[in-house]
Amino acid sequence: MNKRECADVTCAICGYMTKSNGIATHFKSKHNIEIDDYVKLYGEYRTKYIKYEAAAAINEYQCNVCNGKFASERHLSYHIIKQHDILKRDYIIKYILNNKLPVCKCGCGTEVLIKQKGSPPYWSEYISGHNTKITGIGIQHSVESKMKMRLSAIKRLKEGNSVFYKGVSTNETEFFEFIKSIYHDTIIQNDTVILHGLELDIYLPDINIAFEFNGDRFHSDLFKDKNYHLKKTTECELNGIRLIHIWMIDWNMKRDIIKSQIKNILGVSDTKIYARNCKINEVSAMVANKFLETNHIQGKVISKYRYGLYHDGNLVQLMTFGKLRNVVSASGMDNEYELVRLCTQLNTVVTGGVTKLYNFFIKKHTPKKIISFAHRDWSTGRIYDILNMKLVSKTTPGYFYSNGKRREHRYGVQKHKLIKLGYDANKTEYEIMRGRGYYRIWDCGNLKYETIF
Repeated sequence: MNKRECADVTCAICGYMTKSNGIATHFKSKHNIEIDDYVKLYGEYRTKYIKYEAAAAINEYQCNVCNGKFASERHLSYHIIKQHDILKRDYIIKYILNNKLPVCKCGCGTEVLIKQKGSPPYWSEYISGHNTKITGIGIQHSVESKMKMRLSAIKRLKEGNSVFYKGVSTNETEFFEFIKSIYHDTIIQNDTVILHGLELDIYLPDINIAFEFNGDRFHSDLFKDKNYHLKKTTECELNGIRLIHIWMIDWNMKRDIIKSQIKNILGVSDTKIYARNCKINEVSAMVANKFLETNHIQGKVISKYRYGLYHDGNLVQLMTFGKLRNVVSASGMDNEYELVRLCTQLNTVVTGGVTKLYNFFIKKHTPKKIISFAHRDWSTGRIYDILNMKLVSKTTPGYFYSNGKRREHRYGVQKHKLIKLGYDANKTEYEIMRGRGYYRIWDCGNLKYETIF
């Protein structure tokens, strides 16, 4: 079957009806007339060109030299070069900018560049936001200048049809409505002042807590560099703000856990229990893993020791420990441990539970050293301060993969593991995962805490 659109066409000369892909032969053999001459006399009949003319009539791509209308910038670019022998850059400067280059919107006074992408004659030219190459060494900007550039960029993204900006997503709206339902003081959306132009999705000024709702694709390394999320967290810390990153994949897959954690942070959890009313018991691996999958955003983990607080026979809080792991770049002697997980039942606060479980482990195992990691996407490390653990280092950002339906930790998809599953050994881990439809996303790294006894 012919892949072209073959509409029924009736010859305006004799009334003969056939398909559009055969009418040209009829014109030539019966009437000795070429297609172009027929179209001039009787009008266009080809579906492709009818659609093109309709698009050209309603679009704004008009040649300022001859006033011809075109369906797209691509067609206009071709026309300018082929019909008027004018480079697109020269056309923009002369007919659109009136021979005067604009200056950068940040107010620094530097003329912008007109950049080219693609290959002629189907190329497009666009004006850059700010040119830092004019001096050969770049231009230093003040905080005020950077803020103007950021605000200008945000405005352009919101007003345009950029693929980078889709407005507020349905998931982000749902998250905002959840915050409103549990917090009744001032809530500011899309603040661009606190961080000098960097946007905070949700800011609670009365308690200095902010939330970023991060979409998987737009916040992947396709658009954000390795330090983007950490930099935002650090800038918030400098302003006395705790920034919490909510990843869309987690919101979709573990929404109840996220809601519970936020309630705990905002002090509005449904249930409050005192540790003095709880009993400590050792917890089996099966029970611990089930509890972690239900109540901890990172899910289950291998741990050698697992202790829980039970209230009225129900497990309400869990703390697990293990030997120092190579996977976190740590190894040690006997009696050196890692606090691997701390987890509380959904929508519950156990007052005094953390210290009770921690001190129980110390008394039972007399460790020489305990280390633990606070994930900076969520934690400020306050809980470790309560345990008198010392902050010893800050790790660089780590990463995970997401395809919108599944989150993969980087250690689970190392290249040697992917090769065992049958993937191409000549490709990198990143190439394999991109081929599977996953985006790589950089997080904020960890805070490493330690206690030496």
